[in-house]
Amino acid sequence: MSTRRCTYSGCTQPDKGKKFYSIDEATSAGGQDWRQLHGTMLCTGCYKRYASRGTLERYEPLASNERRCSYAGCSRPDQSSNFYLIQKGSRAGGQDWSSFAGQTLCRACYVHYAK
Repeated sequence: MSTRRCTYSGCTQPDKGKKFYSIDEATSAGGQDWRQLHGTMLCTGCYKRYASRGTLERYEPLASNERRCSYAGCSRPDQSSNFYLIQKGSRAGGQDWSSFAGQTLCRACYVHYAK
């Protein structure tokens, strides 16, 4: 019997997952390009992170002085349950986020743009 294990070297709990995903040419979740991960096995956490963000890298939480939406049209830039620092090259949700690279968005603005 083989033990399932997340093959991402940065995974914090590679053998603790309840479900694992074998990445192959049919994998297309989140509109991401999965080609670089073909042949790997990901735990649920790593799989969901890549599907939503297009990267396996974990991000540190934003400091309190960084928790402000930088979108000019935001009506409540200081009030949000989550803030997202948009990374250069992000393809989260299959979107082109290049115009927001380096900016911080509140949850409302992030969700609005992600649609």
